[in-house]
Amino acid sequence: MGRSQTSIQDRMGLLQVAAINTAMAALTKTVSVFPKERAIVNRERSKGSYLLGPYLLSKLIAEIPVGAAFPLMFGAVLYPMARLHPTLSRFGKFCGIVTAESFAASAMGLTVGAMVPTTEAAMALGPSLMTVFIVFGGYYINADNTPIAFRWIPRVSLIRWAFQGLCINEFTSLEFDHQHTFDIQTGEQALERFSFGGSRISDTIIAQSRILLFWYCSTYLLLEKNKPKYQQLESPSAEQIQPQLTLEPLETDPDQPPLPKQVESNQQLESPPLDEIRPFILEGAK
Repeated sequence: MGRSQTSIQDRMGLLQVAAINTAMAALTKTVSVFPKERAIVNRERSKGSYLLGPYLLSKLIAEIPVGAAFPLMFGAVLYPMARLHPTLSRFGKFCGIVTAESFAASAMGLTVGAMVPTTEAAMALGPSLMTVFIVFGGYYINADNTPIAFRWIPRVSLIRWAFQGLCINEFTSLEFDHQHTFDIQTGEQALERFSFGGSRISDTIIAQSRILLFWYCSTYLLLEKNKPKYQQLESPSAEQIQPQLTLEPLETDPDQPPLPKQVESNQQLESPPLDEIRPFILEGAK
C-alpha cells in the first residue's frame, strides 16, 4: 500500500474491515454452539456433577488456543498482502490487537448465548448488537459528532477500540506524499481527523480487557440466574397428616329382636324317614 493521500482512506477502510471481520467470526462461532452446550451443562449441574465456576473457567482456558488461532492466521495473511507498516514490531501489535478483540467478541457471544433460550434467537440477537457497535466504531461516525445520548456506546464498543488500536499502530510515525499545505502529511494528522490523537495502544488493550471481563461476569451471572430450579419437597406437619381410618362395631338397637342363629355349614341335613312302600291296588281291578 502506497503513501499517497488516497491511501489514507484505503488504510482506514482496510483496518475497519479487519476489526469487523475478526469480531463477527468470533461472535458467530460462539453463539452457534454455546446455547446447545448450555442445555447439556444445565443437565449435568442438576445432577451435581460440577459447579458453574470451575466449568466456566475450564471452558475459557480450553478455548484460548482455538480463539487465538483464527486472528493470528488472519493477521499473518492480511498484513503482508496489504503491505501495511513493514516492521516486525508493528506486525506483532497488529496480531495482538485482533486477538484481544476476538476474545472480547467470544465473551460477548457467551453472554448472548446465556441470555436467550435457543440457538436461533442467539444468532438473531448477537449480530444485531454487533451492528450497533460497528456503527459507533469510529469509522462511520466520528466520536466528536456522536449525540450525547449515545456517547456511551463507543466506550463499550469492542469494534471502536480495536479499530482505534489498529489505526494507532499503522499511522504512528508514518509520512505521506503531499502537494498542498492542507494535505495530510503525517500519520498523526490522520489520527486527529478521526479523533484518535493522543491515544496509545495500551489504552485500547486496557479497554478491551475491561470489556472482556464485563462480558465474562455477565455470562456467569446469567448462567447462575437461569440454572435449573426444582421445587423442594417438605415433610408434612402433624396437623396435615390425616388419621388412619378404623372400623368400629356396628351399634344395634336394644329393642330390636336378636337375629336367628345361623345353621353351621358343616351340619348335615337329615331327611325324614321314608314310609314303608306298600303295593297299591287299582280300584277298577276289583
